[in-house]
Amino acid sequence: MLVHVLQIVLLTLPIALAVPTTAERDVSLSSLVGDLVCPKGQTLFQVFNDVVVPNTPPAKVWSYLGNFCDVSWQDFDLISTTGQCNAHESTRTVSTLGLSLTEQLVLNTGSASSPAPWQTLFVQAFELVGNPQVAGASFTNVHDLIKVSKVGTATEVHWEVIGCSNNTAIAQSIFSQVHGGALAGTVTHFT
Repeated sequence: MLVHVLQIVLLTLPIALAVPTTAERDVSLSSLVGDLVCPKGQTLFQVFNDVVVPNTPPAKVWSYLGNFCDVSWQDFDLISTTGQCNAHESTRTVSTLGLSLTEQLVLNTGSASSPAPWQTLFVQAFELVGNPQVAGASFTNVHDLIKVSKVGTATEVHWEVIGCSNNTAIAQSIFSQVHGGALAGTVTHFT
């Protein structure tokens, strides 16, 4: 009898873990970073990019883009990393737009190297270190959130960025184009 009970518990465990809580599904940058206060001369900007990868489970998409130390899916060049890859507070320095940018990992759920096939939600949050300038716009307090979740037989990838800039129009345009291009490439990769 005890063996049968144990088998039932073990067989149902992944199903219980596969259902994300409401808090996990509703995670957003606002819930992670709170109300950002911009320095004098800068204003808050926010950009949302969303794509749907048809007929592909979230674990497969996450294994493609969830490794914090692999930025090839974004068409960035990885210069260096510090800390254990995919661990809290690890950093990566990348080259893009003629700049070297350093980002620090804040939150990572799910393994990119061997994601559980039953897991339906993966989340990664990171922040830009320093105050880069691009096309006449300066940036501070920049935070990113990538969320991969199941939608029917497809996977939705949501990439949100929030930060401060002295030129929100340029900031929104840059992040929308760079992130949108990376996500479009992800859809192409799987179709």
